[in-house]
Amino acid sequence: MEAAGLSVALVTLPVAIIQAAREIRETISRFQNASKELSGLAAELDSLLDCAARINTLGSLEKDTRILNQITVQQWNQSVGNLIRIVERLYADVRRLEKKNLQGRLLYAFGLDGIRDRQQELSRAVGAVNFVVNTFTATQQVDVTHRLVRFELYFQRQAHFVTKLSGANDKVNIDLDSFRLGFYCENLHMIDHFVTRPDYIEALRNNLMPGSPPRRRVCILHGLGGIGKTQLAIRFARDHQEIFSCIFFLDGSSMDSLSKGFAMMHRRITGRGKQEASMNPTESGGLSIKQMTDEVIQWLSHPSNSTWLLIVDNLDKEPSDEGGYDITPFLPHRDHGSVLITSRLATFSHLGQCVKVGRMTNEEASALLQHCAGGMARSSGRKSTPALLSTLDGLPLAIAQAGRFIRTLNVSPESYLQTYGSERREIIDSLSAESSLQDADKGSIRTTWNISLKILQDKVSKHGSKSNHFAAYRLLQLFAYFHPSDLSFDTLRRGLVSNSIPMWFRNTFASKLRFLGVVRILLDLSLIDNNTTEGSYSMHRVVHDWLCLYAACDRDPELLRLAVSAVSFSAPLVLTRLWAEDQQQLALHAVQLLPRLDNFDPLDFLVRFDRLSGQDLEVVTSLLHGEPKRAWELMRFAYALGNILGLLKSSRKLLESHNLLQKTRLLLAVQQARGPSGGEEDRRIVAAMLEYFRPPDATVGGPPWHFDSLRDEFRELGSIPWAIKAQNYMDLYIGGMGRQDLAVRAWREALATAQVHFDTIFIHPAFMVFTNLAGSIQGSPTELLLLMKMVELDALRHLDTRPEAPWVLTILRKLRAGDYVPHIGG
Repeated sequence: MEAAGLSVALVTLPVAIIQAAREIRETISRFQNASKELSGLAAELDSLLDCAARINTLGSLEKDTRILNQITVQQWNQSVGNLIRIVERLYADVRRLEKKNLQGRLLYAFGLDGIRDRQQELSRAVGAVNFVVNTFTATQQVDVTHRLVRFELYFQRQAHFVTKLSGANDKVNIDLDSFRLGFYCENLHMIDHFVTRPDYIEALRNNLMPGSPPRRRVCILHGLGGIGKTQLAIRFARDHQEIFSCIFFLDGSSMDSLSKGFAMMHRRITGRGKQEASMNPTESGGLSIKQMTDEVIQWLSHPSNSTWLLIVDNLDKEPSDEGGYDITPFLPHRDHGSVLITSRLATFSHLGQCVKVGRMTNEEASALLQHCAGGMARSSGRKSTPALLSTLDGLPLAIAQAGRFIRTLNVSPESYLQTYGSERREIIDSLSAESSLQDADKGSIRTTWNISLKILQDKVSKHGSKSNHFAAYRLLQLFAYFHPSDLSFDTLRRGLVSNSIPMWFRNTFASKLRFLGVVRILLDLSLIDNNTTEGSYSMHRVVHDWLCLYAACDRDPELLRLAVSAVSFSAPLVLTRLWAEDQQQLALHAVQLLPRLDNFDPLDFLVRFDRLSGQDLEVVTSLLHGEPKRAWELMRFAYALGNILGLLKSSRKLLESHNLLQKTRLLLAVQQARGPSGGEEDRRIVAAMLEYFRPPDATVGGPPWHFDSLRDEFRELGSIPWAIKAQNYMDLYIGGMGRQDLAVRAWREALATAQVHFDTIFIHPAFMVFTNLAGSIQGSPTELLLLMKMVELDALRHLDTRPEAPWVLTILRKLRAGDYVPHIGG
C-alpha cells in the first residue's frame, strides 16, 4: 500500500469502527438484563473497541510523515486481521444466543411498552455495522463482506422483532420469527450435476444480496433457451439460503401459473400443510387466489420482512403479447427484498439489472459432459470429446442431453458425433419430451426453441404481415439458408438484386435503421447474438440445426432466391488469384445453400436488369461493387447461381459444383422440352449463362472454344458486356497456352468494341480487358505507354468518380518519367 493510501485508510477505518462499536455496545448494555449471556457479548465488544483504539493511535500519527512511513503493510494487515477475528467470534456468539430464543427474553425484560423505544437504537446499530462493512470493502485488505453481512442480518432481525411487536395491530398478524421460512422448493427440479459458473453466481451476488439500508434489488437473467438460466437461479438460491429469510421459486410463464404460485406461498406462510396446499386455490380457506396474492404481497411488504428472495422463472412474454402480463403489480410495494427473474427476452431492463447468460467455457462444458455421460465419456472419449464439445458450442441443454444419450445407449462420444452429423433430426427427436431418453419435466432441444418460435408467431398473428414481427419471422427462416457464424447486414441486403423482391424484405433493408429494428426482435428473443463486427450476427450451431430441421425445413422458393442472390452478389466481380482465399465466409454460405438446391426453377436465379424500375436499378447500383448504373443497363442480365458455383470450387467442393451445374442444365432442358409456355428468351439467356460457367472439358484439352460461339450468342441477346467477358475468358486460356500474340490481338479488339459501345473503359468488363492487355504488353514500355495515353482523357474525365482513374494516371506519369515498368495483372 502507498503511504498516502494508508494514511486515508488509517484515518477513516478507526473512526468507523469506534462509531459502530460504541453504538452496538450501548444497545447491548440496554438489553443486558435480558440475559447474562449478553455479558460475554459485551466483553467481546470491549475487546473490539480496544483494538479500534490501538489502530486509532496509529492513525493519529498521520501528520508525522516520518513516523507514518515506518508503518508497514504487514502491521496494518495484522491489525485488521485481529479485528476480523473478533467480529467473527462475535458473530458466533450471536448465532448461539439466537438459538436460545433471545427474542423471547427481551420481550420479558422490557414488555410491549418499552419495545418501541429500543427500535431506533437497534436501527442505529444496523447502520453502524453496515458502515463497518462498507469500510472493510473499501480498504480491499481482506474480503470479509459476506461474513459481516451475516452479522449485520442478526441486528436487522432484532429490529424486525421490535417492529413486529410495535405493529401488532397490522392486518397481517405474524408470529415471532415467522419471516424465516427457508428455501421453499417443492416440485422444483434440482439437478445433481450442476457445473459451477462462478462469473454468473458472482453477478447475481452483486445484484441481489441484502444490505442496509434496505433497497429493492431486481436482477434479470436472460439468454437463449437451454443456456442454463433456471439452474443458475436455483444454484444461487441453494448457496445463499442462509442469507435470505425466505426464498420462493415461482413459475412466471403465465399469469395463471404465477397466481397459483402466490397461492402456494400463502399456504406456506400461514402454515397450512401439503394436504391443504393441494386443494383448489379458490377453495383454500375461503379465499380467492387474488386475495391470497394480495396478502402475500402485503406480507412481503412488511417493514420487518426485508431479506426475502423471490425467483420468477420463465417470464418469456411482454405485457403486450397474447398471454403476457405485467409483473410489476406482483412485486411488493415497499423498497426492500430481492427479485430474480429468468427470461428469454432482453426487454425487461426497466425492471432492474440485466445479466445475459452466455455459452459455457470449454472447461465448464467438459465437466458437464463428464457428469452426464459418466464412464463412457471418460473411457472412450478423450479424442472425440473436444470435437463434440465444439459442435455443441457451450450450450448446457445440448451438452446434458448428449451426455444422457451417450450414457443411456452406451455409445462413445465419437459415435454420437458421427450420428449427430448424419442424422440430426433423429437425434433431436430421440431427445424430445415424449422420448424415454428425456426427463418428462425438463425441456428438450426441440421443445425449448419451439417455445421461442411460438412467442414470435403469436406476435405475428397480433401485429400482421406488414409488421416488423413478420419480417423478423421471415428473416429467422432465411437464416437457415446461411452459415450461422456470420449473418451480416452487408451480405443479406444483396438479396435486393432480384426481379421479385417480397415487400417484407424490401422494407427491412430499406435502411440500416429499419433492419436493426427487425433484428432487435430476434436479439430480444435470444435466438441470435451480436458479433464483434457492427451489423454482423451469429446463431448457436445447435439452434441453427433446430431451425433447419423444424422451423425452416420446407423448400421455400422465395427464401432460396433471396439467399442465392445475397451470397452470389456479395462476391467480387473480378476473379483474382486471391479470390478464393478472400471469400471463405461466402464459401461457407454457399456450402450451407447446397442441400437446398435440389428441385428448383432455374429461371428463379436470373436477374434482368433491363426489367428493373429506375428506383430498383438505383438500389442495385448502390449495392454492386461501385459500378455505375450504365454498367448494369448495358449488362442487361446476370445469373445469381454463377458465383455459387465458383464459391463451391473455392471451398474444394469441385464435385458438388459440377453436379449443381449439371442439375441446373438438366432442369432447364426439362423446361424447354415441355414446349413454349412463355419465357423463351429467359431460358435462352440462362442456357447461355450456364455455358459461360461451364469449365473447359479436361478430357479434350485446349482452350474453351465454345466461348467463341458464346460471344456471338451474347451479342444476339443484346449484352455486349457479356460478349466481352466471354471473349476475355477465352483469351486468358489462349495466352496461358503460350499464344500471347493471339490473346493481345483479341484483347485489343475487345477493348475497341468496349470503347465504341461504352464510351469509357471504366466499366467492369472493359476495364478487366484493359488490365489484362496492359499486363500482357508490360514487357514493351512503348506499347504500354501508347495504351495509357489512349485512355488518358478517359481517366481525366472520371478522375473524381472512378477509383481506377488516378491509378491509370499515376502509371502513365511514371512511364513517361522512365521510373519503372509496373507489373500489371488481371
